[in-house]
Amino acid sequence: MFEFIDAQGGWLEFAYRKYPGEPILMMKLVHGETCDLPMGIVKHLNNTKKKVRRYNLELPNEGGKRHPRSFETISRVRFTPTSVL
Repeated sequence: MFEFIDAQGGWLEFAYRKYPGEPILMMKLVHGETCDLPMGIVKHLNNTKKKVRRYNLELPNEGGKRHPRSFETISRVRFTPTSVL
């Protein structure tokens, strides 16, 4: 089952091609949809992450810029297996 954590209730549309010369696959996955996908595509999508930066507002501003104190990475999508054959 596909879960789109960034936009629950939305969809993710992308083009995928593993090797040059292969045809390009256009895929559209809807949040909450159960679908059969090759494991390579699932692993590729599970590695899509975004960085959420945290700023320390207590430090004095040097030239008006805020420097990121730290960040964490959050997954954008998640696949939950329903059955493995």
